[in-house]
Amino acid sequence: MHWVFWAMVGAAAVHVAEEYLFGWLDSARDFARRSPRGPAGRLAAGIDLLLFAAVNTFFIMLCVVGALVGLENPAFSLSVACLLLINAAMYIVPMIIVRRYIPGAFSALFLYIPLAVYAFHVVDEAGELTFAVVAGAFLLGLVWQAIPVAAVFLRSARRGG
Repeated sequence: MHWVFWAMVGAAAVHVAEEYLFGWLDSARDFARRSPRGPAGRLAAGIDLLLFAAVNTFFIMLCVVGALVGLENPAFSLSVACLLLINAAMYIVPMIIVRRYIPGAFSALFLYIPLAVYAFHVVDEAGELTFAVVAGAFLLGLVWQAIPVAAVFLRSARRGG
């Protein structure tokens, strides 16, 4: 086990707290009201506190498993790092576009990105960073990010959104 994987668990907890405390749910609802017909508006319309809690519980548990596995399965642990990078992009890009703070963006920028990059360095230093590990981690990271997106779209569709 390496500390960076446990630091990603802490970063995930800080990120969820930042989202909750600074009104990410309200931001998503506001976005849904302003663009109800687009896919992002439909996505935002499917989010509520219960789904927010469920998705973030799954997310934190996934980070814990990644930390427990550590260097024993670098593709899995780096899939969590890839998830953090993908998630960071999903905050930073929209924040640049709308030119205002989106709750979760600071932890994504200042915790997710440095820790994820360092996790890749740690795996490289351990001699485990291969193309197969990187490709597998990236693909699995995409799957991890797709799960909550799919859940929200399904919920929105069931509600007629």
